[in-house]
Amino acid sequence: MKKAFMLIAAMCMTSVMAFAQKTIRVSTDKTDLVMQVSPKGRLYQVYLGDKLKNPADYQNLKWDVYAASDGAVCQRGHEVYATSGAEDFFEPAVAVTHADGNMTTYLYYKSSEEKAINGGTETIITLQDKVYPLTVKLHYAAYPKENVIKAWSEISHKEKAPVTLWRYSSTMLYFKANKYFVTNYHSDWAKEGQPETCQLTTGKKIVDTNKDYSGLVGSIVSFKDSKDGVKLTDKSEGKEWTGKSVLFKKGKPTVTVGSDDFKTDAKTVFVYATDDGKDVSYKSYTGYKNAPSIGANGVAAATTAVAAYLKDRSSEP
Repeated sequence: MKKAFMLIAAMCMTSVMAFAQKTIRVSTDKTDLVMQVSPKGRLYQVYLGDKLKNPADYQNLKWDVYAASDGAVCQRGHEVYATSGAEDFFEPAVAVTHADGNMTTYLYYKSSEEKAINGGTETIITLQDKVYPLTVKLHYAAYPKENVIKAWSEISHKEKAPVTLWRYSSTMLYFKANKYFVTNYHSDWAKEGQPETCQLTTGKKIVDTNKDYSGLVGSIVSFKDSKDGVKLTDKSEGKEWTGKSVLFKKGKPTVTVGSDDFKTDAKTVFVYATDDGKDVSYKSYTGYKNAPSIGANGVAAATTAVAAYLKDRSSEP
């Protein structure tokens, strides 16, 4: 009996040591993101910054670098994908209400893999809860030459009833410096990509897009297609008609607005605004072969307003 007990203990110690030595590195030519598995199998961020030159430096990084602000927890770290209901009282990366109503989740390291992608390397880390069949896969695509790391998460479960995700993040990063600055870019005609930098102060900061486009009806707009729909930005220059009729046949390059004819091509972008009396919806099409017809049988359709935005101002009629 004594020998059996000693064998089991030795197996447990080996498993713990394997966890402690597991270090995952996501790198570009200039930046390192280093994560480490703790002895209890949790995954922590241990470094984010300039690329480390000495390979031995990675082994000297410690996961337990952060203690609770009140000293109540003596051993703690920056968990890579913090969960709700656990030891961390800050905002979690993922918050789940399980099928049985429990709102606590603990994610443990299961495996990791690397694979080559176009222009870089993708690292996939799999985390799992030990009590619930919940799995999170963290994806990191590193592009060395561009010095870019793209991150996203994949969350799945096999519980017997639906679960509720009330918070889910693409990734979670930790920074530690005396000052932080954020740079955003705004644009206007012939002044695209104007940078503006400001210092971040204490508190939550949100970068968002105003999705209320009702005030843009009849305005000159630029836009960008995205998964959230068409994003519109008011423009101050262009050509606008109010109360003009429009005639356009799908597959034909000519658009007639009132008495003006415009030639379009395969790169011309058409934005259609539909007002149902309660809300305005937008839909975009690229190329005259894809845009729906306006008017029929040679008869133009009446519109509230029409706007043409031309990149080349010299070609404007």
